[in-house]
Amino acid sequence: MMCSPPTPAPTDATPCPLARLPPELLLVIVEFTMNPWEYHTDRIFQTITYTHVCRHWRALLLGAPDLWTLVDLRYPVIAREFCIRSQSCPIRLSFDQTGPTVPQDLHATFGWLSPHVTRIEGLSLAASQTTIRDILSLIVPKSTSLKRLRDSLSPDDARGPTLLVGIHAHEVQRLNLSGFKSINWSMPFEHLAGLTCLALTRLDTQASLSVPRLLSLLTRCPGLKTFVLQSALSSLPTGALKLPTVELPALESLEVAHGYFNTTAELLAHLVFPRTTSMTFHAHGVKDLSALLPENFGRHGSVPDSSRISDAPVTTLCRVSPSSFMITMHRPRTSSTLRFFIAPDDLPDVLRNLASLKLLVSGCTHLHAVSPQPATGLMNSSVSMGTWKAALSAMPTLRHIETGGAWASSLLFALVAATGQPVLPFSPPTAQCEIACPALESIHLVERFRADVHTQQFLENLAWTLESRHGFLGKKLSLFILETRKDSARALMSAMAPRFMAVVERVDIRSHAATPISLDSIPVTVSMTVHEVPSSSSQSEESKRRT
Repeated sequence: MMCSPPTPAPTDATPCPLARLPPELLLVIVEFTMNPWEYHTDRIFQTITYTHVCRHWRALLLGAPDLWTLVDLRYPVIAREFCIRSQSCPIRLSFDQTGPTVPQDLHATFGWLSPHVTRIEGLSLAASQTTIRDILSLIVPKSTSLKRLRDSLSPDDARGPTLLVGIHAHEVQRLNLSGFKSINWSMPFEHLAGLTCLALTRLDTQASLSVPRLLSLLTRCPGLKTFVLQSALSSLPTGALKLPTVELPALESLEVAHGYFNTTAELLAHLVFPRTTSMTFHAHGVKDLSALLPENFGRHGSVPDSSRISDAPVTTLCRVSPSSFMITMHRPRTSSTLRFFIAPDDLPDVLRNLASLKLLVSGCTHLHAVSPQPATGLMNSSVSMGTWKAALSAMPTLRHIETGGAWASSLLFALVAATGQPVLPFSPPTAQCEIACPALESIHLVERFRADVHTQQFLENLAWTLESRHGFLGKKLSLFILETRKDSARALMSAMAPRFMAVVERVDIRSHAATPISLDSIPVTVSMTVHEVPSSSSQSEESKRRT
């Protein structure tokens, strides 16, 4: 005999926890679920969907005008309704020419937009230059600089250009031009005094800028904070050029990618900006990073007001990865970063040529070089000992090294290897030692992939290396951290600890990420650039060590 489950007794309807939330908190949650990109179309349809959940949600969302501020011109009926529901809030216009056609008469289709033009705070247009010109003609009363921009674009029906504009108080603050085919840069852009962000990327030959024209444009942007320049410059003409020097006292971030290295160097030679400016170079194919920089880079480049900054540098970190080389200077209140994105195959050449960046790397105090590739053998590394020797020789003030993976052996053995000698996975006689980084205080070894048989041999050779340094310098290393998650590797390290203790003041063996070195607790933020010059005292100390 089968029994049916008992019927639950009727209870009073209890609202779900979400329905009991305060309206203000519910609106915050709704906004949090939106697509984070402010111009994404999903934000429009998510907002519409939420209004159909229930009457309570509909009333709540209709009473929140800031949720209706994205106006997508691909959907004229929806866009008009969003303009109405946004009330007096600033609105953002977007248009992506993905459909086969564009309305023939934009003024007739979007005539309802005219009363709302004064509320526009941003544009995101991805269309042909002709369509972008037509859309800009709808809103030119908003900004004189937008009228100048519209007039500088020639008609072109090819798709590909994208335009991002940010507007505040009737002034263009953000301007992003990408993929444009033709721009008449001779048109005056004198109404860009309020510009804080300028990005010029992937410009066609007829739209690219010459260095003199770009410098002339930048003189009209004294408040510029972010500047991105990628494949947007024309090559330098032959012959000497007399170019003005442009000061950008508010510049915080500069990103450059250009195929003509001498053009990049010439541009930087005529820009003056604070020492706290972040710089990023896309240097794929460059084997000597100094080719991207002017000769006086490191001594030149700070505006007069920056001399008043008393935020003295504390530590300078050099980070090496297969695809980038970065220098970060930490101060009590600021961080300055210089980053180069490189091709992995060019890394050995970049490291060998670090001496050409002496003004930038000679003051480095911390080196972070942990290879993501495992070391399958004792000396298996794509970067040779000689290459690391050249890199370490360019950083005489180095105090802390963190390394691991395939680079650990060649990097650490380079501390005592003689320049030009073959790789020596054993202790050389003291007479053959050539000590690099005499100021070194600590080493942090991250051991993750090596087999135990190779770990044992590596630790023995590393002990010979540290003993050779101790015998040559007559002083112990302050700290040696050995980090591994393998129990067998920790056992091998513990067995070697007494030998290390003879030449190191403190040996720390652990299974988790270590943070005893002071820099490890400081967040590395790509925000500003290093233009610091080593002091004369540090240069004199370096010369004494060499003699």
